[in-house]
Amino acid sequence: MTLMLGGEPPLRKESRADTSVQTGVSQQFSAAEIKTFVRQVGDTNRIHQGDCPVVPGLLLLKAVMDKYPDRDVELRFHQAVFAAETVWLQEDGKGILAFVGEKRVFTARIGQR
Repeated sequence: MTLMLGGEPPLRKESRADTSVQTGVSQQFSAAEIKTFVRQVGDTNRIHQGDCPVVPGLLLLKAVMDKYPDRDVELRFHQAVFAAETVWLQEDGKGILAFVGEKRVFTARIGQR
């Protein structure tokens, strides 16, 4: 995970919907849900605040771990996920690819415990 200290929040990039990657399991995170999570964990990073915050990496990790209980999960982040965006999870044989529209936002390795 990349940690941004004192920098500007990432710009939200619009992406075209690509129905070829919109298969599998999906999940969205509301701004209110993100606000509750960051308050509970004490996260004060300003990119996780405001009307359209970036979804914290720990919240994404928790969501994947909830879908794969009793498994080891390792995430690699590629792009920011913003509140209200739909994240599509696809298994690819080696792990999970996560997309918002046509952009890959993270990959996950799922291992045995």
